[in-house]
Amino acid sequence: MQIVFGPEHIGPHLTGDTGSYEWWYFDFIDNASEYSAVIIFLTGNPFSPEYNIGVDNHNRNPSVKAPNPFDFSAISVNLYLKQRLVYRTLFEFGEESYSVFQDENSMRITIDNSSITYDKSSRNWSIDINYNSERYADKLRAEFIFKPLTDHGGSIMMDNKESEYKHFWMPASPVCDVTAKIVSYKNQRRKKIELSGFGYADHNWGAEPMFKGIDDWYWGRVISDDHCLIFYYVKYEKPSLEKFSSLFLFEKNKLVYQSNDFPFEVKNSRNYWMLSYGGTIKGKAGELIIKCISEKLVDNGPFYIRSLADFDVEYKGKSIFRKHEGFSEYISPKRLKSKFLKNFVNLRIKRIS
Repeated sequence: MQIVFGPEHIGPHLTGDTGSYEWWYFDFIDNASEYSAVIIFLTGNPFSPEYNIGVDNHNRNPSVKAPNPFDFSAISVNLYLKQRLVYRTLFEFGEESYSVFQDENSMRITIDNSSITYDKSSRNWSIDINYNSERYADKLRAEFIFKPLTDHGGSIMMDNKESEYKHFWMPASPVCDVTAKIVSYKNQRRKKIELSGFGYADHNWGAEPMFKGIDDWYWGRVISDDHCLIFYYVKYEKPSLEKFSSLFLFEKNKLVYQSNDFPFEVKNSRNYWMLSYGGTIKGKAGELIIKCISEKLVDNGPFYIRSLADFDVEYKGKSIFRKHEGFSEYISPKRLKSKFLKNFVNLRIKRIS
């Protein structure tokens, strides 16, 4: 895993290499701490069993045709009310539904009739979700505006150590003001919600399969009026000596603490899929102490956990987060190519074209 920054990395990097993947991730929690949402646009959908098993089969036998990552473009939308799932969908599309537009003013990624647009002047993200599937009796209209409050620019020090793995992370907009308008239709019922709160946006991509080299993938973030903390912890398969162990703390939207070698301790829990994940993640370095407890699971699958986690953080002897709610996630990349789990994961994916 490598951290990258710069406006040149906002746009797509996917070249069509076998097993490559990319996603643009957005989340927010509303000001009343009631509603929260996660929206992801993906190409080379790394959570698609069809894609990962196809890649694994090709890697084992090059005479088997490799899947085209652009044929696995996807939109994931998840809306929660406290810990309860209100709305979830993961639509997957073929290459003909994916397009990119860029000029000197903006960048737009379109999948089917939905898009994300980045304004290069204001640095705002506009997300337009628009789909209506008669096949799945599913219809959603939603608009999100993410306005970045941080301008970390060159303040974050990149870890320039060479990595044998080709995975990249860009924490594009760690703290955002977010407004949302959501209209959902289920069982001939229309529901409209207007929300505002703090949000987060990042960009991940890889020039090789996510399951190559990585055993465990932990990430989390928490935001308040005064502070934002983000961590990203990757454990590689043995016998690799590499590790990726990064943490950032912002105060009043300015970076005040960074570590590219934070000493995380993970206490695992298990779900009913027998997936071992970071139920408690903690660490202490210098004047910073953190604890992230993931008990309120909002996505609980065979390879993936998402939690509305409780964060406790002390910095310079002062408690800056106390049981403050944020997001945490865990991925077990090796399970992404499991033929046994394939049918269970496919239950969530709605293939459109």
